[in-house]
Amino acid sequence: MEAPNDENGNPKVDNLNPNKDLQSRERMGMEIMYNFKLDEDNAWSDGQIYDPKSGKTYSGTITLKDKNTLDLRGYVGFPIFGRTAVWTRKLD
Repeated sequence: MEAPNDENGNPKVDNLNPNKDLQSRERMGMEIMYNFKLDEDNAWSDGQIYDPKSGKTYSGTITLKDKNTLDLRGYVGFPIFGRTAVWTRKLD
């Protein structure tokens, strides 16, 4: 997991955002997935995924594989031209 602060101990900000008005907002706690629509049980589509490390926004889908595993797919154009990240809930 990425550290929330920069090398000077200051909170990291969204400095790569193409919208200059948003470049000073803190990255910690930022909403990065939005506008998803439920397609069927455990599957959402037509959403947007924002990557603060690049300042780019991608189309996306979400599939809940089980109660602890989520597949998040970001793509440009068509889902086949994308990448899937598997998110797993941390169990204590």
